[in-house]
Amino acid sequence: MTEIDSLTDFLSIFWNVNGSGYPISGPLWFIRDLCLLSIASPLLYGLIRHLKGAFLLPATLYFLLGCPGLESVGNNEKFIFFYLVGAYISIHHYNFLHLAHISRLWTSLIFVLSVLVVMIWGDHDAFAVFAHLISCTGICCAVNLMAFLLTKCRFRNSPFLSSSTFFIFAYHYFVIQFLTRILVKAINPQSEGTLLGIYLFCPVFVILLGLGIYYLLKRFLPKTTALLTGGR
Repeated sequence: MTEIDSLTDFLSIFWNVNGSGYPISGPLWFIRDLCLLSIASPLLYGLIRHLKGAFLLPATLYFLLGCPGLESVGNNEKFIFFYLVGAYISIHHYNFLHLAHISRLWTSLIFVLSVLVVMIWGDHDAFAVFAHLISCTGICCAVNLMAFLLTKCRFRNSPFLSSSTFFIFAYHYFVIQFLTRILVKAINPQSEGTLLGIYLFCPVFVILLGLGIYYLLKRFLPKTTALLTGGR
């Protein structure tokens, strides 16, 4: 957990908590970066429209490999990459679901291999590219799984779950960090199986807790909830 021993430590949670480069609410920092990048959207629109995929190459390399000397507070490589990919898909009228579907075999393979590499060698700098590959291919795998459940297994979209996504996104980060550290300290896991159990339990619990909090907020404070989550 974050240790706050002075006024400087307290102020750092809004900007650079414990020297991590992020405020305590990292997900909202990601949204801030996207808002800043939107200022340059007219220029980016022209570049993406005329240069097409070639314009994505530097952003992709920056996302996968990083660039020493460009580090600063924020989610540089992440927000640039995902923003430009989303803009590219929209500007050139691609169907993201279709793209994820036709690439499902190799994205699933890369996802599994990247997870194995990270599990075996950890977050060593030499293998950071695999952690980023997990982000990209994991999104495609999740989209394909949801498409399969909706079309083949008679699942139905839930308006409540759809409306709760931003709230879960915004609140989960510091809650899951707090819960994970508490459980690790309380249980003191001595095996990889126990660690894996904690790793799987925490996000499920935090999501269910967030859904419960969101339900209560929406029921008793609907206008406040709409304001907090961007509702109309």
